[in-house]
Amino acid sequence: MSHPRPLSRPTKGDQHDWIPARATIIVGGFHGSIDFMLWLADLVRFHQQLKSLYTALRGEAEFTTMEGQVYLKLTFDGLGNMTVRGHLEDQAGMGNKLSFALALDQTYLIKTMDELEGAVRSATSNPPEPKP
Repeated sequence: MSHPRPLSRPTKGDQHDWIPARATIIVGGFHGSIDFMLWLADLVRFHQQLKSLYTALRGEAEFTTMEGQVYLKLTFDGLGNMTVRGHLEDQAGMGNKLSFALALDQTYLIKTMDELEGAVRSATSNPPEPKP
């Protein structure tokens, strides 16, 4: 997922801003990307779930957009093995749908967690307004 950019600058503690994002999937001979909108609060919640999941290496983390355009469910077996199931829709509620299931290990989460942390930090930062 690319680093989201807030549509309106969130104020401290406001995690309900809509953020434009892009999801890209590249697996074997398949590749594609979609643009979608998500809530900052959902991104923060998913990042927290992933951190807990990575620490325990057991359990599940889920992410979905309000319209269901993007859905991910990560499941760990307690031995470091991870299954990622989900789907991407090119248009919310209609259009084409790509469903997938991937067998991975916990090392794939490190980059994802770093990217999510950067995206959350970028979306919640309040840099000073440029001076005229």
